[in-house]
Amino acid sequence: MKVVKRMLNMFVRIRRIQVPQVVSRLLLPMVLIVFSVEPSLAQMNALALDGWRDWVIVPDNPSLDISDELTVEAWIYLENLLEPPTLDNYWIVAKWYGSPIAGTFIFHVSSSGRLALYLANTDASYIAECFYGLSVLEEGRWYHCAFTFSNSSVELYVDGNPDGSANTPFSNLTTDEYVYDDYYIGDFWNVRPGVEEHCFKGIIDDVRIWSVCRTQEEIASGMYAEISGDEVGLRGYWKFNESSGVIAGDSSLFGNHGTLAGDASFIPSTSPVNRPHPTNIIISPEEPFSNAVTIQYDLYHGLNLPMSISMQVSADDGVSWDIPVNDVHGDVGQNILPGMGYRIIWNAGSDWPGEMSEMMKIRVLADDGR
Repeated sequence: MKVVKRMLNMFVRIRRIQVPQVVSRLLLPMVLIVFSVEPSLAQMNALALDGWRDWVIVPDNPSLDISDELTVEAWIYLENLLEPPTLDNYWIVAKWYGSPIAGTFIFHVSSSGRLALYLANTDASYIAECFYGLSVLEEGRWYHCAFTFSNSSVELYVDGNPDGSANTPFSNLTTDEYVYDDYYIGDFWNVRPGVEEHCFKGIIDDVRIWSVCRTQEEIASGMYAEISGDEVGLRGYWKFNESSGVIAGDSSLFGNHGTLAGDASFIPSTSPVNRPHPTNIIISPEEPFSNAVTIQYDLYHGLNLPMSISMQVSADDGVSWDIPVNDVHGDVGQNILPGMGYRIIWNAGSDWPGEMSEMMKIRVLADDGR
């Protein structure tokens, strides 16, 4: 069977390099770093949703009726964020009663691209508020998204980093006995005429529900690796590693298995879970008036495996990657372990005498050999 390797491209913030007029044009005026990961060939799948009447429903269970402290995590890959251009059309995870509305949360991405959390209370006054994150998420790349609730406080996280916090009027997330009190992944409550746009369009992977308020450190350190399922406070854990069928198995101790609906399906995953993952990337000149470029990065792997690190350069905005990269040293080559503070130094002037421009991109490849 022919195996095709696909690369997960992760675009990161660019840093402009100021170039004095007396310096050779070989110095880069701007470089966009593209970190790419060769996915593992092990069987790792994810949940694919086409945005039209498909989702996963997890039936209500006392283990999921969480009141005082709650953490929800998921990896998401957005497609066509503003199509259709309607109200908040990317629902990730929700516990929603329908009508009457009470004791609910809806974790989603707004139509503006920001992470959002909708909460509603259970008493007769009925208070509902929506809290928004700060970052604008883009389509075509993976994000780890999470929120925590504890002591009336909400915290949002994107890729393990704080993305907004707020005090809420809710002392707890008390649940009532309504018929629509199931959990939904990729939709809320149920599809009804006029609300199909709330269905998620893209890919969701590695959803976790906790009855504890996880810290930022716990979220950031655990998001790249599959966990065992018996962790304290873990109430639901859906890896979506099934290859067929309509059951999304719960890998926690509680057996909260979900059922796929509509055209929801399992597809090979390209999420960073259990794969090499460079992050915290910074590019800068090696020294003033130098033709060398330094790339600093941290390297994660969910399984803590050694990796092979290589580098490619494009002069045409990523259409081709054929610029020679020979004069390179530092943290490249075989057996690079997960860690922080790695450096790659590329002598651009030695390898390629061509014109540098804002079309330049550098791609670092991490491969665990599996």
